[in-house]
Amino acid sequence: MMIELLRSGQSVRFVARGASMWPSIPPGSRLEVLPCPAGELKVGELAAFDRGGQLVVHRVTRLEAGGVRMQGDNREVSDGEISAEQVLGRATVLERRSLHVRWPRRGELLRAGRALWRRLAPRLWR
Repeated sequence: MMIELLRSGQSVRFVARGASMWPSIPPGSRLEVLPCPAGELKVGELAAFDRGGQLVVHRVTRLEAGGVRMQGDNREVSDGEISAEQVLGRATVLERRSLHVRWPRRGELLRAGRALWRRLAPRLWR
């Protein structure tokens, strides 16, 4: 539904779900996408595109003749060349969800300790 709204020239607002843009856009952040053609985007901006019916927001890394290249800040691999027809608009962060840091729970510490012991024990008894 959001893709159709953007293609008809209307802006959309939604809450980010994935972690591909972490830490610049933590999951739970509110975003807005304003329709704009691929030719108006600049390197470094956030942009939205249609990937198989799914709305994706990533950073523009390079402008190409037939479209743009984008990549999530938390991804090592580019999305490849995104055609001008796939580009839906320019994205902005309306409200960034704060990053939460918590202490590990007892069970998590025990699992980490066991995993570490399994890796170190064979080396200790050589």
